[in-house]
Amino acid sequence: MIRSRRKQGAFTLLEMIVVLLVVSFIGTLLMQGLSYASKANQSLHQSLGRGQVRALTFDWFRDAVENLVAPEAGEVRWRLRGDELSFEAMSAAALDRRAGIPTPLAFRLERRAGEDRTELIYVRRLEDSRWPLLHLRGEARFRYLDGHGRWHRDWPPSAQLADTLPEAMALAAPEERLFVLVAVALPRARPAEHDF
Repeated sequence: MIRSRRKQGAFTLLEMIVVLLVVSFIGTLLMQGLSYASKANQSLHQSLGRGQVRALTFDWFRDAVENLVAPEAGEVRWRLRGDELSFEAMSAAALDRRAGIPTPLAFRLERRAGEDRTELIYVRRLEDSRWPLLHLRGEARFRYLDGHGRWHRDWPPSAQLADTLPEAMALAAPEERLFVLVAVALPRARPAEHDF
């Protein structure tokens, strides 16, 4: 009488190798998927971070310009002086001071030779320090709007406007398709003492 061998309940060596290969293949695919998702998430966070820095920079610029303070008549040192690449003035919303305290500041646009970008720089005039804020593609310029709706490359455009502020200022960077227009919110000229 021949006994039949019962089938074993365990895997054979070949079956075990096939199972290990399938499991390792699935594990590799999962790890690659997780790696891809991690890189995509990291790049999204970097992009959002750059966007937040850009938005914060333009908010700083807007606040500083909206709160420009007109100098007292004849106070040459604190007059707004500006051209296409820079301006200096007093602002009640300087980036590094308490709001409401008039502080001298400057914004500059610098383009380095051989580079196709312009850097927006905030200058703390009292400390003589510079804060690079943002890089803009191509050329960028400041413009000044007078009370008659005319744009100027320099401020003041005439001696009669020396102790006044423009109605608005703009930062334009055509290659970025950027035009930031900011209206000066405070009075554009200080009242004379006899006006009180």
